[in-house]
Amino acid sequence: MRQPGITMPLSIEKFPGLAQPPMRGGVLYFWGMNNHGGEATMYPKPIQDLTGWHIRGIGCSNKSIVVLADESVISWGPHPTYGELGYGEGRQKSSTTPQEVRLLEGIHVHAVACGLGHSVFIARDESEEERARIRRLPEFQP
Repeated sequence: MRQPGITMPLSIEKFPGLAQPPMRGGVLYFWGMNNHGGEATMYPKPIQDLTGWHIRGIGCSNKSIVVLADESVISWGPHPTYGELGYGEGRQKSSTTPQEVRLLEGIHVHAVACGLGHSVFIARDESEEERARIRRLPEFQP
């Protein structure tokens, strides 16, 4: 019996200590170091929490992972993170399991890129409704 999987065009992003290429059967696999304790996943391990999602894009940094899935943005990463997971001010800063980024609900994100302590999203703003949703996003005020 075939299990529902993840569909995604074949592409690979590599970062120090982290590997996440899509594999046969539409399942996303992870391997590499997943914490600073030195423990590493030495063989490809499927990311079960994403089973059934249509993955459109992936961004990875040294600590965080952001996935564009269907019309959602999903992220996770260990402590400490610096807000790049997008959970919002006053909310959890890290997650060991994939979590939907609720702040971006209703906003179609075309692409994501991640770096040390930040994530960058390219969002669609073709209609007034889309532009209004983007304008309502909270902005950091130092």
